[in-house]
Amino acid sequence: VTLTQISIAEKTLKIQVLKPNLLDVLKGGENLRAESERLVKDARKAEAQGRDIIVQLVNSKGVLLKYQEFGNTLGLTHQETAGAALLFLGKISNEIIQNCRITGLILIGGDTAMNVMNALGAHGIRAKEEALPGIPFGTILGGRLNGLPTITKAGGFGEQGTLIAVMKYMKKKISGFPY
Repeated sequence: VTLTQISIAEKTLKIQVLKPNLLDVLKGGENLRAESERLVKDARKAEAQGRDIIVQLVNSKGVLLKYQEFGNTLGLTHQETAGAALLFLGKISNEIIQNCRITGLILIGGDTAMNVMNALGAHGIRAKEEALPGIPFGTILGGRLNGLPTITKAGGFGEQGTLIAVMKYMKKKISGFPY
């Protein structure tokens, strides 16, 4: 569901989808550093063009399987490989936020939300209302982005146009937000 939602949003809205090379992430060292730098550079370029940014770990089951197989060659279980990807997502989200003007976050999936929030030093989200039924809107609690508007959405939740609707909702809520 989420892959389709992101694909439709990318085609419909002014969005830059950043796709990390997860093989470089698992290799670590210089490969990881270079991949982080590339993603931050691409995020800054998208920001300069007035584009919203989505960081998408995988865009197909084939990419996921390739990543898991590579993790296996390093002696990692599928769970450890997924954990490494989510940890990287939290770290790269934090780096992008440090380098770009962020006015709101939309976090898709519980593990994603937890990893990004931990990387930001936040300890929760204060729910205020629903962006759509079953999709809460609120603000970050704690950390350096305390008060930042945030929406969380379950990964497999919603129709094809749900992400677009959520992004439009966020745009209305953040107009003039000071971050």
